[in-house]
Amino acid sequence: KGICTSQSAYKVLSTNSMLSSANISNLQLNLLKKTWKCKFIPTKVKTFIWRLLINALATAKNLNFRIPTISDSCSHCGLSESCAHLFFQCAFVNLVWKLSEFHLDTTIIASMQKICDILAYVLATNNSELSLQKASILLWMIWKARNDFYFKKKIWEPIQVNFATQIMSSNFVSCLDIIDEDHKSQNHDANNWASLNSASVIRCYTDVSWKDGNTGIGIFIHNSDTHKALFIQAASNFFSSSLQAELAAIMTAILICQK
Repeated sequence: KGICTSQSAYKVLSTNSMLSSANISNLQLNLLKKTWKCKFIPTKVKTFIWRLLINALATAKNLNFRIPTISDSCSHCGLSESCAHLFFQCAFVNLVWKLSEFHLDTTIIASMQKICDILAYVLATNNSELSLQKASILLWMIWKARNDFYFKKKIWEPIQVNFATQIMSSNFVSCLDIIDEDHKSQNHDANNWASLNSASVIRCYTDVSWKDGNTGIGIFIHNSDTHKALFIQAASNFFSSSLQAELAAIMTAILICQK
């Protein structure tokens, strides 16, 4: 009918044999499901692992296949940069994996070319969610180090890759613990929880503009039952970052609400 919608386009694509799930092995599918279900892995890392497992990352070899004028050489060692080489076989990542808590001897997996087989081998001794998280984040950091070197000529040392992995891993788990504690405290008081979800509550909204130390703060307090509202505008030059300004707006709103 000459009308194109995202739904009709998806139906056409879903019938394409190239996108058929039959092209994904059971091992790939199993790793994808485990990765996506793991609550300890940040969403951007999950998306990265999904692209890695289906060989959809813009490695030099993949780019060379599409654009022959682009070299397929690894930026560290000069060999062909496939996913298996980049993440497990390059001399640089050999040191990264040996220094990691996995203490992986990459010579054992030198003959493997499928990422799913290699990752399954890495997780074979410890298939816990935290091991999956740390392996996923380590792969993400290797990719980040590669891109920094490729595009910015910024050099990461193998120990830096592992250190960044540890920080991201521990920080994300800590954030999850804080969220869990917050949920527990909210569920502890059922009456307060009910009042938060009721129609007749007072809601408070804040907004901030910040540039070169000059801060503008807007606070809007609204009673959804009576539709009475209070709008406050304020200015300040005390704050040296937009994050500080955001915090100041929230603290000011809390003080006003307490009054």
